[in-house]
Amino acid sequence: MQEQNPQKNNPMVGVVMSTHNRADNFLKRAIQSVLDQTFRDFLLVIVDDASTDNTKDVVFEFQKTDDRIFFIQNTENFGCDTRPKNQGIKEIYDRGIEYIAFLDDDNEWRQDHLMALVAEVKKDPYLTLVYGDRWVIPSEEMKKEGMKEQIGLFHDYDPMLLKIKNYIDTSDVLVKTKALYEIGGFDENIKKFVDWNLWWRLTKNAKRMQRVPLIITNYYLHDNMKSVTNKEGAYNPETGLFTPTFDSTNCLINSGSFKNEKVPKVAVFTLTMNRLEYTKMMFATIRNTTSAPFDHYVVDNGSTDGTVDFLKELKSQGIIKDFIANDENHGIPVSSNQALDMINPDNYDYIIKVDNDAKFKTKNWLEDFIGIYSRGQMMCLSPYIEGLVGMPGGSIRQTYGMVEDQFLGMVNHLGGIFVMAPAKIYDKWRWPISGFMQGGNDVIFSNYVQNLGYQMAYVENHRIEHFEGTLGQEKKFPEYFSEKGKLRRTRYGSEN
Repeated sequence: MQEQNPQKNNPMVGVVMSTHNRADNFLKRAIQSVLDQTFRDFLLVIVDDASTDNTKDVVFEFQKTDDRIFFIQNTENFGCDTRPKNQGIKEIYDRGIEYIAFLDDDNEWRQDHLMALVAEVKKDPYLTLVYGDRWVIPSEEMKKEGMKEQIGLFHDYDPMLLKIKNYIDTSDVLVKTKALYEIGGFDENIKKFVDWNLWWRLTKNAKRMQRVPLIITNYYLHDNMKSVTNKEGAYNPETGLFTPTFDSTNCLINSGSFKNEKVPKVAVFTLTMNRLEYTKMMFATIRNTTSAPFDHYVVDNGSTDGTVDFLKELKSQGIIKDFIANDENHGIPVSSNQALDMINPDNYDYIIKVDNDAKFKTKNWLEDFIGIYSRGQMMCLSPYIEGLVGMPGGSIRQTYGMVEDQFLGMVNHLGGIFVMAPAKIYDKWRWPISGFMQGGNDVIFSNYVQNLGYQMAYVENHRIEHFEGTLGQEKKFPEYFSEKGKLRRTRYGSEN
């Protein structure tokens, strides 16, 4: 059941308040604190999870004098606030409102709560979530037992600390609506630490967060709090930490409860220059080893062996999305940048750079890579590389780890034969054109993504072959490798 009064279209902020049977003791205070905000451009969405008290009457009294309230009343109680909160998120998303704030029905905002958060988020267009601090107020009974009013747990945004300790409360945040919707909102399969789970999934999705060091919320402690009544998540008094009710490593980023079945969009790009045999082999094996969809782009650097005609045929068959045929060899950095501009990273979720001498050897590689990203987006990935001289499998592994059933070798550098990365990495990245050849530019790219907080890893159970191996290629194409040697010397300035 939904009741609505006329209200202005598309305010900047949507406020979600879920409630159940708290009309007489908490709800009025919470609603009034929203309506008293110095920032006025909001819609308050109250979702009543089948209360049996006079919640509806309380809300209607406020609606008589303020048309910024939208009321949803459920006929069945879900038993946890995740579903009503998700109903609020969906309502705000459907209205096209840019930001969402939450207020639990037993808490209270200070008057400048929204003003402080909106001012902070508008400073940086790349921020997804901002949060403030809270003042903790125990009940009178708790005060008699020795508890005192004090500032709540707070900390500047630190992803590694967030993995083991939640220092962000639901009532303290302002977050971009689209980002919440993309990961499916709250996970309705867990009943405690649902906000912690949400922040962690946003973190894994490479979303940026920022603390506002101001006390903006009054947080009330009482015996009927969910954190008190729900005993899940053991507390360790020695460490002062709770055990999460979710697996931080393997929880899906999109483990929320919306029907958000978006198929990730993947772009692949390859550079070619002669060696048509290798290019044909790469195209024959890349599609035969995965059924996941992707768009393939190619930049050719002045081939004279029929490669361009082959690419034209592939485009006519719809096997490649598009290609560029350069009249001469522009070098790997310039042509890689040409490929990125042709792709436009804004149109994709992931981008794969793969050499034309890569032979794909294991099935379902792209499906498994996407599965890894669904559990940890802050990564750049490569299969195990066979056929390299002096570097079995690729770069030296620093350590090993598991993401679901995938065994990963963690490294500080990924070679350029194959690199899969989230497309957002390329928003501000283009290869420096001072280096004509690849090796040095791989290091520069690896340093760049590490500085952004991304990890690099080889997926050990998936393999591609550096076709015929480096030594075999040198024997088969001596002129090609002789030219590469000249270009490498040019990079270091020994030739013009």
